[in-house]
Amino acid sequence: MENPGRNTMDVIGYCGLFCGNCKRFKNGKCIGCLESEKLSWCKIRTCCQGKELAHCARCEEFPDPRKCSVYHSMISRVIEFFSGTDRSVCIACIRDQGEDAFRSMMREKGTMSLSKKERKK
Repeated sequence: MENPGRNTMDVIGYCGLFCGNCKRFKNGKCIGCLESEKLSWCKIRTCCQGKELAHCARCEEFPDPRKCSVYHSMISRVIEFFSGTDRSVCIACIRDQGEDAFRSMMREKGTMSLSKKERKK
């Protein structure tokens, strides 16, 4: 379940968000889902921990995380609709390009997630 960015600014959350660009994470006001026991309510976190996965990109059960009811719940769809982001694009990018390339790209972009527009057709 190793996540090479753990305890650094290169953390990839269980859902594929890049914590390294989060203002709260940068300011030390959030330790991220990998470490915070307060986030035990997150079903994605619970699922990844149960499967001993660093994040959903390593899940072989659902090649498309949008097919996973834990990952692509109604709440996540509402958040994605209003924010214009799509964490499943992050998962696809991690799978296609690897974690290091994803981290590098996200540091350059300065965002926590990729947009729906960046989804490969």
